This record gives sequence, C-alpha cells and structure tokens, in this order.
Amino acid sequence: MRADILKVKGTAVMTVRPAETIQAVARRLRQEGVGAMIASSDGDSLDGIITERDVALSLAVYGKEFHALPASALMSTAVVTCSPDSSIAEVARVMTDRRLRYLPSRKANGSLVSLALATC
Repeated sequence: MRADILKVKGTAVMTVRPAETIQAVARRLRQEGVGAMIASSDGDSLDGIITERDVALSLAVYGKEFHALPASALMSTAVVTCSPDSSIAEVARVMTDRRLRYLPSRKANGSLVSLALATC
C-alpha cells in the first residue's frame, strides 16, 4: 500500500537565507528545536541545507570566528531530494542508501514542499 509522505510529515519547511550568519542559524535551530534548515534565498527555492552537525563541526575547522561565517560557507549544496508523491518506503530507501538524516521534498518546478527526517 502506497502512503503519501506529506500526509505523515506535513508541509512545514523552515528556511534560512544563505547570507545569514552561523550564529543566527544556530540560534534559529535551537529556538525551533530542529536539527536542520533549508537554505533558501527566496523562501521557496532550495539553495542548500545546513544542519546542527555542520554548525558544530565548523568550530573545529574555522575556530573562534566561525560564528560570523555565512550559512553558505557551511551548507551542503548537492542536496538529494524526493517528490511530494514519494511513498514512505521510497523515502526510507533513499535515506538509508544515501545515509541521509534529512530529505527535502520539492515539486517538479523546484519549489519546496517538506523536509523529512530520519528518527531512530
């Protein structure tokens, strides 16, 4: 039986602008209680994804100045996505095969729909 991922996950997508500082991104991640946000210059396109892990590891790479870097310096830009009508099984398979914690969903025109996350 095919189940629409959006019926389970919903369509809320939290975004940050690529120019926002890592300090601002970290603050938003904490305030929203999420582990990742989509980087989007217009709130609808997918420019990249930034995770709490990206933020934490940036301290080791960039040192004490990491907080002033833009999100674009740390975000992943080669983002794997799924479509809004992907089944839960398809999403799980992609996330497992690619070892992803987060999988954005977008329409054929590229606009964001949702962000699925793996939980243990």
